[in-house]
Amino acid sequence: MVNTESADHQEWSKKEEFKRLVLSHLLKMDNSEWDRLRNHSKSNDKMLDEPALEMSRQEVVDASLACAGLSVEDIQSPGSFDCHSIGNIDGHPCFYANGAGYYFWGYPGRGFILEATITYPAYPIGW
Repeated sequence: MVNTESADHQEWSKKEEFKRLVLSHLLKMDNSEWDRLRNHSKSNDKMLDEPALEMSRQEVVDASLACAGLSVEDIQSPGSFDCHSIGNIDGHPCFYANGAGYYFWGYPGRGFILEATITYPAYPIGW
């Protein structure tokens, strides 16, 4: 994960648009799916040594937003996640990985994406 405070990538300049798309999708998610994903946040499979706190949907997006050193193609490789588009930023789709609790967007062919993880601070399911 790239330190977002010092990241100087085109992707980071789109963080507010990304957050709006993710939150809009999250607000439509049914409570049982939200609860399932947030329960996973309490697992031992954590990317950060932080407690899984009770957080609102907005707080999860804010806390988990990062610029990662991955490409869109890395996440969409065969056999990885079942992804669908939840909207577009600069003409490129923003994706949600069904069942994993993972959102991502980036310019194709670049090595950076914006990401948000509902299961924060745990890795997305299936990661």
